[in-house]
Amino acid sequence: MVYTTNPFNSYLDMPPYRGQRVERFTYQLINGVTEENLGFVQPRKDQPPSLSHDTSSGGIKRRLNFALGVSDTTDINPITDRILPSMIIGAVTYPLGRYMFSNELDVISTGGSRGTFTLLDEGFIIDQVIDRAYSPTSSVRSAITGLVNQVTLPGVDIEASPYLAKGSLNPGQTRGQALDAYATQGDYFSYWMDNHGLFRMIRTIDPATAPAQFDWDENKMVIRDSIQKTSDVLNAPNRFVVVSNSGAAVNGPIVGAYDVPASAPFSIQQRGFTITKIVDAEVTTSDQAAAAARAEGIKQTVYDRITLETPLDPRHDSYDVIRFLGDSWLELSWSMQLTPGGTMSHTMRKAYT
Repeated sequence: MVYTTNPFNSYLDMPPYRGQRVERFTYQLINGVTEENLGFVQPRKDQPPSLSHDTSSGGIKRRLNFALGVSDTTDINPITDRILPSMIIGAVTYPLGRYMFSNELDVISTGGSRGTFTLLDEGFIIDQVIDRAYSPTSSVRSAITGLVNQVTLPGVDIEASPYLAKGSLNPGQTRGQALDAYATQGDYFSYWMDNHGLFRMIRTIDPATAPAQFDWDENKMVIRDSIQKTSDVLNAPNRFVVVSNSGAAVNGPIVGAYDVPASAPFSIQQRGFTITKIVDAEVTTSDQAAAAARAEGIKQTVYDRITLETPLDPRHDSYDVIRFLGDSWLELSWSMQLTPGGTMSHTMRKAYT
């Protein structure tokens, strides 16, 4: 058994003595500007909703596909309204995020219009063009907080970082571009909107040494005939170098490097030669450059990957570490069928020590 940060749950971890469970979903409708509760909507039964989360999809990590009947379609204001889906299991309600309408396809008939919608998480609000210059001279965390506080969100949760922000933003750049730069400078993973609708950024973790959230070797969650493994290690870089030529580099460029662990099949030791990826970043010290290089190496997605399915589990969020087949894996994306008895697909990449 592996220690996990999620406590054992007799409904979600599917112990051998539980042969079945009851689950249901609710969809609260609110005004995203005033936070007024507008009641609940009900998706059409012939088109069950689906929810996806992808860490590589830029500033908007989550998408909700949703179809409504005539009455609910008429009541929706796609400019101001938000949908807050939740999963209820074992008398506990698990939120699944906040979503705003992006596009709509209406089927028009004599009985009225029925809408099919794609909704985005509220990262869409953040990733807009700034209209004034932004030049922080503080820690990366403070710079991120100041940038995100330019818009109204339910809350912000950013881990501390010892590094300083560097560089100025000009009108016309997007906050998403700035946040990606700050993620490199502060040794962060890319930001996301979590299950509670909060803006989140965490420091880069090494899944090989980080505590796991889930242990699928102990809890037999995986649907065995769903497992698919792929590998793109042939051309995978095994050395990451971050170079800064910022104003702080008065005695020459600041450089930091990171080599992938020797146990990786594409490491320098096992491959016998070096494949280098060089990244330009505005950093102020060699320690910051080394941390940025390590983060680049951990974030790369060309490792051994595995895709599989499990029963629905609303505890999954972003960058979860999962123990499976005796190894640690970093979850890159997941998708859920929001229907009782539905399945959840996961894509993970293997960690090396």
